Amino acid sequence: MAVCLWLPAGHHSSKYIAAFDPKPFITSFEGLVDQLISLRKNVQMQTERLEKSVRVTEREYSKKMAALSKEFEVRHLLAVCSYR
Repeated sequence: MAVCLWLPAGHHSSKYIAAFDPKPFITSFEGLVDQLISLRKNVQMQTERLEKSVRVTEREYSKKMAALSKEFEVRHLLAVCSYR
């Protein structure tokens, strides 16, 4: 569908300027919207993977810190007992 553009009132000429066909712009826009949707899905999947990785790493870190803390307490107790 072509849209006719006219000069605004007050100009010297009210002749027909050009026909504007929005279809190529709409087609380009639709393609870009599809690309953005795909990009959003990819970013969402990557975000979920990274969040899962962070949770796993945090759990491992907590376990390691707990183990180190227990080891430190045991060594501290042994040191105190051997000092006496």
